[in-house]
Amino acid sequence: MAATKEPKPSYHAVGKKEIVGVDRKCLGGTFGVTKKSEEQEFDLLIGQKDESPGQVIGNHHRIEDEFRRRFNNGPLPVKFMDMVLRGAFLLTAVVQVWGQRDLNAPKCTLHILSALPYPKGTPPYNTDYSDGPDIVPAGYLAIEMINNRSDILKDYNLELLEGHDGCGGTKSTPVENLLVQNIFYSGKNIVGIAGPRCYTSAAVAGLITAKDRVALVNVHTSSLVDLGNANLYPYSFGATPSIERFVEAYVALIKLNKWRHVGILYQDDAGAYSVFQSLNSKLRQMNGYDVSFSSVITESYLPLDSLQASSARAILISASSNLARMLMCIAYTKGAVFPQYQWTFLYRVPAEFVDIAFKYKGTTYNCSHANLLQALKNSILINFSYEPNSGDWNKTGISGLTYPQYKQEYARAIERYNNGSYGPPVRIANTTLWGNPFHDAVWILTLALNATDTRLKEYNKSLCDFTYGQPSITLMIQEEISRLDFLGVGGRIVYTLGKFQ
Repeated sequence: MAATKEPKPSYHAVGKKEIVGVDRKCLGGTFGVTKKSEEQEFDLLIGQKDESPGQVIGNHHRIEDEFRRRFNNGPLPVKFMDMVLRGAFLLTAVVQVWGQRDLNAPKCTLHILSALPYPKGTPPYNTDYSDGPDIVPAGYLAIEMINNRSDILKDYNLELLEGHDGCGGTKSTPVENLLVQNIFYSGKNIVGIAGPRCYTSAAVAGLITAKDRVALVNVHTSSLVDLGNANLYPYSFGATPSIERFVEAYVALIKLNKWRHVGILYQDDAGAYSVFQSLNSKLRQMNGYDVSFSSVITESYLPLDSLQASSARAILISASSNLARMLMCIAYTKGAVFPQYQWTFLYRVPAEFVDIAFKYKGTTYNCSHANLLQALKNSILINFSYEPNSGDWNKTGISGLTYPQYKQEYARAIERYNNGSYGPPVRIANTTLWGNPFHDAVWILTLALNATDTRLKEYNKSLCDFTYGQPSITLMIQEEISRLDFLGVGGRIVYTLGKFQ
């Protein structure tokens, strides 16, 4: 029987919310730096300004070239690049500290920084990237489980720093604000990042944490193909399989149904474009199959007429819920629905089948709830389940619970969040399957940290010795993540060559 720890304070009443801003008193913490401007601090992340033209790898030029490549060599959004390259880090980050053990125990405290999407502005919020309040209780639950285990990180207090990654369905995100403020100004010993979900926040976090001056492991929950590029993102790992699995599933559908001419409509972002690149590459290797029509879509550009003029009849959509809903309303109006067209949605379908009315190129479109349901009739959704295979539901996972038991505990954690046990809730939260990969991301980091600590003890070192800018410990954490094989709440977690299989 596993050893038990002495009783800890109930986490129902544990937790405080604090503001971590640009407090110059916090300077000199982990880094021991002198007072610098936010722009100078960000230069430490992406390269010194006085580097010679030949030393551009890792500096502003590489970052700019990388994002230009991602946006298909098109013009980069000025606001986005201004934030990435000039360090507009004056906003205050709200973080929530949760999961403390017995504060009287002489133990080192380790922090995991979460980066999740929260509601911005006023309702209605972007339904694709505003569910941080639903997701974060799953992380709180993981922290509580870990802090009450005697066999994992028993010499440490583990805390979660809750942060807003700025995702809102746009290319402009303040995830770099979050990282800079917490790494440089919070005075916290952050040993890893969990949760970046949208492509942009995961990519930016991956590029920043890859720098030797930072060297942090980033366990994201995005599924984009090129985030598995170990050269660009050496310390980034996914808690979900790559979106390459989506493409493989769609190719299997194409072969099964003999859809010779395929169309692709994708949102104007690098993530959706990578889907098009991958699918186009695979179809070029298949005799008799091709991508007959492909186009970026935006709220001001929904090319249904051009699509209907092409030979494509099997259409793959990779877009936000709202954009897909507008597209299907126009498709319904123009008769571009099943059985003449086979629509397949990648990752998500229109989230709200409510009446919609909008103007597009001088024409007003009105679709009722029933119209949208008719437009979506016999459509296909390709997505991950974010749950274990049916054969694993009743197996005890790394948390010590079966999946049904975990779901009950997660629901209770949601209730505690809504009751303010972790600080004032941002909004009323509900359970979501997106909580599963975030819960697993916390466990991925924790198990790797635990194995790393065992190795460090051989050298009379510990995780308390972790500092930014010294990647030796981060390299150990990276190696230990690559060796993981465990049953999480989202299914079995196995890494091969650094990729989640």
